[in-house]
Amino acid sequence: MWVYWLVAAGLLFVGEILTPSFILLWFAIGALAGSLAAFLNLHLYVQIAVFIIASTLLLIFTRPILKKTLKANDTPSNVYALTGKRGIVIQEIKNVLGQGQVKIGGEIWMAQSEDSRDIQVGAEVEILRVEGVRLIVNQVVKSKIKEGVVN
Repeated sequence: MWVYWLVAAGLLFVGEILTPSFILLWFAIGALAGSLAAFLNLHLYVQIAVFIIASTLLLIFTRPILKKTLKANDTPSNVYALTGKRGIVIQEIKNVLGQGQVKIGGEIWMAQSEDSRDIQVGAEVEILRVEGVRLIVNQVVKSKIKEGVVN
């Protein structure tokens, strides 16, 4: 009977590899525990109970820790990494005409302002989000206090 538990564990491990959910992993480990119970010639009901208890405890206590650990290493990439960065307008942004370009780190992107205001060439903008191939931006307003000019 322990061989069936090992096959089930193997199938669950393969299922975990094919899905990013981190749920099947705990059931695969539970199946290994059930296999150990079967290897010890414990009754089938005890094997099932070991499987259920081990899977449930692992799911409840270790899954949140693993998800938190993996989430901490989750850094935005590709276009999502642009959110929050700043760039310079190189072609005037006019939402009405559907024009505007921003340069960010050597790359040129199509852009539009979030509030439909025109933004002049040379203005600094902050990227709020990406919609398709366009950046949605807001003009950065520089404070005179920050610049050291106080009236």
